[in-house]
Order: sequence, then C-alpha cells, then structure tokens
Amino acid sequence: MTNIHFIDHSGFLIELEEVFLVFDFFQDPTQVLSRFSKSEKPFVFFVSHSHQDHWNQEILNFKTNAPIYYILDGSCDSEEVRQAATKDQRELILVKPGDLLQGQLHGIPSLLRLYVFGSTDEGSSFLLVSTAGSFIHMGDLNDWDWQDEDSEKMEADYKAELTRIAATWSEIHQDETLPSESKHLQLSFVPVDKRLEETALKGALTFLHYLQPEYLLPMHLSGGTELPRELANTLRQPGHPNTVQVLELTEPGQNISLV
Repeated sequence: MTNIHFIDHSGFLIELEEVFLVFDFFQDPTQVLSRFSKSEKPFVFFVSHSHQDHWNQEILNFKTNAPIYYILDGSCDSEEVRQAATKDQRELILVKPGDLLQGQLHGIPSLLRLYVFGSTDEGSSFLLVSTAGSFIHMGDLNDWDWQDEDSEKMEADYKAELTRIAATWSEIHQDETLPSESKHLQLSFVPVDKRLEETALKGALTFLHYLQPEYLLPMHLSGGTELPRELANTLRQPGHPNTVQVLELTEPGQNISLV
C-alpha cells in the first residue's frame, strides 16, 4: 500500500513499506513530517530546484533515528548545505537534468532508479522507479502559458521534455531486469496553477497525451482548490478517453491510501 500525505503547495510525503519519500518540502502547516519522525524507516528528501516554494533548508535539521538522504537539484548546492547534509546518518546527492541514479541508491530500501529530467522553469523533474511502483514529480516542469509572445516556445519546450520522459518510461516498461511492480506508473504529481487562468489545465492535459499514470495528483495550485475537480470533470467529457484517476488533495494534512 502507498500512502500519500499532502504537506503544502508541491510538497508531498509518500509512505512506502520500507521508506518515506518527501518531495519539494516548502512549509508544513499541519506538521506532517513530525508525525513520522520517530519511525525507524529511512527518509529520502527530493528537491527539484531552489525556488523558495519548493526548497526549505529546514529539512537539513530534520531529526529522526533512521538514515536520511537528500537528493537535491544542483541549484540548491552550497557549502552550508554540504556540511549540514552529511552529518550523522545523512547522505547528500546532488543531481542535474540528464542524470540517472542507480548504484547510488543501493543503500536505500525500495528505490531502484531515479531519472532526472529538465524543467520549463528552473531545476529538475523526477521519475522514480521503486519496488512498489514508479512515480513522477514534475517540480516546475509545466506548460506555463501566460498567453504572451513566449507561449509557443513554452509549449514546444514542454512537449520536448515530455517526449524524453515518455521515451524513458517506454524503455523502463520493456526492461526485463526490473520487477513487474516497478513497471506500474502509479502516480504523477503535475502542476495545475490558478494564476494561469483559462490555461491552468493545459499542462496536465498535455501530460496525459504522453504518459498514463494510474493516478494524477494536481499540485502547485496557488489557491486553485477547485482545479483538481475541474480537471477530473474535463477528463470525463467525450474526447478524453484517459482512465487516469485524479486525486483531490487540496488542503495541507490531507492524505489518501493507494492500494
């Protein structure tokens, strides 16, 4: 079973049987992390880039009795980070688009591979392959269509990155060295931002032309708590044959279990 806890904005905690995965921690108004701090399961923090709504150095002070791993986009790098993230049972891995982590993950339960892709804003996006299934966290990779002169280039750049992700997923799906569970794209976290107004759903709808996760979780809502429901309703209309289930976690502290 996979448990998903919404922390805030683009921040989520995924609880697997052997490990906790935390993506893009920004702030934690309902103290999600503290609920699990006494667990003996390792924590892995993923940070897609250094924008303040995705990266909070407070994660370097997180205390638990289990090992902690930090997989950070290179934009988060500093001497202070390197010192803080390597104390006690801690390990730091800095990544950039194009990286593939495999051997570096051998000490982390459940994790098999991490593919790092680019962004249409800053930093990285992640495709994580685990023994419990695979996950995509897009960071700020999105079709940020502000309806200006850069809209066409933005759309082209977004589709180019999705093409790379989809090609990699196809290779994973055909890789006979991986367990069958790993070839299940269980969940993708995709930006759906209210500030984009009428183009708010565009990036998510485009995403589904390239990849078909079992579940899609809209994030980076910027106050658009109605957007996940709107996306789900749109996908029920004729012309949208996707079978993806849209998850509606819109308030910090909400959680859901995926069987």
